[in-house]
Amino acid sequence: MLNVNDFKLVPLEALVHDEALFKSYLDFIAAVSEIYDIEELNVQGEIDLGDDYIWEDQVMASETRYWKRARTPDVSAFYDWSKSKAGYWSPYDSDTDATYKVRTNVLVNREEPNRVLGRSNLYSGLDKTRWTGMGFDCIHPDKRGGGLGRVILAHRFNQARLEGVEEMKMNVRKDNAGSVKRFEKLQQAGITFEFKSVSDRNIAWFRPTLNLDEAYAVLTASSESANQPDALPS
Repeated sequence: MLNVNDFKLVPLEALVHDEALFKSYLDFIAAVSEIYDIEELNVQGEIDLGDDYIWEDQVMASETRYWKRARTPDVSAFYDWSKSKAGYWSPYDSDTDATYKVRTNVLVNREEPNRVLGRSNLYSGLDKTRWTGMGFDCIHPDKRGGGLGRVILAHRFNQARLEGVEEMKMNVRKDNAGSVKRFEKLQQAGITFEFKSVSDRNIAWFRPTLNLDEAYAVLTASSESANQPDALPS
């Protein structure tokens, strides 16, 4: 099992000041973009990925398109784009710069702080005690299946607790098996206070009272023990 304390979330702005981190981020984008390109060939009928292929979530699609259009890898221009409506600033046309914010982070190992392992988006509204959208995570294709999604989510819970956030919403696609499992474990731990299932998604509100180790313990617990009193460390 991974040690959740070996990792940290770094603000996207760090790319502007760290050339090595930016280069690693471009490598990360290229790996994700390659998957999208392969899936597009399948859609066009040029290749057949088969019935068992698990499709890539399109959360990074607009960003990969941005880099394909960019003539040069200008990190400052990219950072400005990421905060705009064309980027990840807001998914709603009705939002203004006063009502909705996005916080984008990259995941790194503390021992290799210049190597991007994944990326995470967080949406927060004008009310700073509520996070209106958490998740939208993407792990480097070469690092998937190793538990980094749980690492990111545990850090988000701890971050919310430290910042005094009282409520946070999580939106999970039903066909995203890994996210669904994490979602279910959080439910079993009894920290959800509102839940609904709509079309292809599950949506729940949480009270972020868990510290980093507690959140990670819940997310890595077995299904049988996740709802037991001793699931959280004392």
